[in-house]
Amino acid sequence: MSPPWRAVTDGIEVALKVAPRARRLAIGGRAEDADGRAWLLAQVTAAPESGRANVAVVGLLAEALGVPPSACDVVAGAASRRKRVRVRGDAAALGRTVAELSGEGADLGQRANQGG
Repeated sequence: MSPPWRAVTDGIEVALKVAPRARRLAIGGRAEDADGRAWLLAQVTAAPESGRANVAVVGLLAEALGVPPSACDVVAGAASRRKRVRVRGDAAALGRTVAELSGEGADLGQRANQGG
């Protein structure tokens, strides 16, 4: 099972599956597609019109990761529910936070206790 993020030169790239026009803002949990790719789930109240949902999801992800929105860029899927967002910063710290948000935190701890 792959994580919903990967390290890149200046930070991480997060795979998000976004639900626009949701009743509330939320981020957390994960989904997998048929190919086994993992996606971090996000809900935004904004409509997918004129980039409003993209702005909302960037703000939501930035807040969850403790970085300014200016550190985040949608690099793929701007017109899709499945997006890839590049987040500039410390890849290890950002990756740990995304793992916790996606529900992998317990799994990471078990691997660390098993030495791997």
